[in-house]
Amino acid sequence: MWGRRSIAGVAVQVLRPVTVRPTPLLSRTLHKLSLSHSPRLRPRLPTPAATLDLSFPPVRHCSAEVRMMASQERETLPDVAKPINYHVSLFDLQFGGSWEYKGALKIDLKVTHPTSEIVLNSKEIEVQNAEILEKDGSQLAKASGITYDKQSERVSLAFSREIAPADVVLSINFTGTMNNAMAGFYRSKYKPVGEPSADTPKEDDFYYMLSTQFESCDARRAFPCFDEPNLKSTFDFEIEVPKGQTALSNMPVQSERDGSKPGLKFVTFEKTPVMSTYLLAWAVGDFEYVEAMTERKYQGKSIPVRVYTTRGLQDQARFALECAHRTVDYFSEVFEIEYPLPKADLLAVHEFAMGAMENWGLVTYRTTAVLFDEGKSDNRYKNRIAYVVAHELAHQWFGNLVTMDWWNELWLNEGFATWVGWLAVDHFYPEWNVWSQFVVRNARGNIHHVKTNIDVPPG
Repeated sequence: MWGRRSIAGVAVQVLRPVTVRPTPLLSRTLHKLSLSHSPRLRPRLPTPAATLDLSFPPVRHCSAEVRMMASQERETLPDVAKPINYHVSLFDLQFGGSWEYKGALKIDLKVTHPTSEIVLNSKEIEVQNAEILEKDGSQLAKASGITYDKQSERVSLAFSREIAPADVVLSINFTGTMNNAMAGFYRSKYKPVGEPSADTPKEDDFYYMLSTQFESCDARRAFPCFDEPNLKSTFDFEIEVPKGQTALSNMPVQSERDGSKPGLKFVTFEKTPVMSTYLLAWAVGDFEYVEAMTERKYQGKSIPVRVYTTRGLQDQARFALECAHRTVDYFSEVFEIEYPLPKADLLAVHEFAMGAMENWGLVTYRTTAVLFDEGKSDNRYKNRIAYVVAHELAHQWFGNLVTMDWWNELWLNEGFATWVGWLAVDHFYPEWNVWSQFVVRNARGNIHHVKTNIDVPPG
């Protein structure tokens, strides 16, 4: 994620000692990225040249919750079950008034210890009922009690019988809200530039688009889940939307079918790779897009890279698109690990608390971080857009493919994405002399300093 919490260089904030235990993939990747082994990653020394002003307008801080979580003792869910796959189905979305929606959730679980209670993270979600199913669909146990702990943002499902260790399915029906808090599954109001589709959500004088923001701990505001970064799983997602609206998610559309009422459709997406809950994303709106294909081939074919906007703004996305498709290829080359998804979408969101968010395959941005109006926008915003696009795409590898175990290790994600983001900008636009600006910007104190030692095993 990019915002003022994004750190730069090697000065980072860690609120308590941590031990970094690289996975084999992380170790191999770090080895490949070693400056002594990869001349392509060796930044040029600053040279006297005309530079582009990097002083950007202030950006709001991201959610303070991630910093609070890092400063407290690690509190995790009971270790009795692990998620393998989520099937999330959202329907009956109310556009206006309560802005409620209904959800049907099925989680493939591996129960690891005998238990008569399953605890999940949940915030501002009402669970109607829950049951444990055998893999063949037969009922094993029904929840006899549903209780909430608002302070710890949990829901406890009590069952009348003990569940033995096995592979089972947890089925939950629930109700949520498309809030206006820019967290979880939320709505963004805007005044359209072009004539909107007739079924675009509208209330009073504003039109609305819908999107998600789950980092650090707001997936639980959209559906009950095991909302911890190391509890990775795959996700199947579908959503019921008006037929004139576009639905997006991490993966390409798999199929569409008629909805529960005339004028509605269900859009089903392909299964995601194994990933953390905070990287799941979806969006609904009156969208248009600009598209480019990667020059590099991935499994024999180019990947579509798109930048989506609400109707009438797509021409302002062309510079971000120019940066994005080249950056996907550049990082695939220098990391020597190919971009792992079949698409790369970027989405401009009208109301957004951070600068951007690296949802895997569906990166979201505030409009000023991704749109550039030729002839009207200040030229310094090109530098900002190029960097933020590169920063978030770097996270598709560092953060998404390889993820920190807990939030107190977020510095590893952000520190690397910050550095390699500037590396990409320097590669494509050497005339901007970004490393000089990078040093000056950091010297002004726009970083978080290390507060405690970091225990890294020798190797």
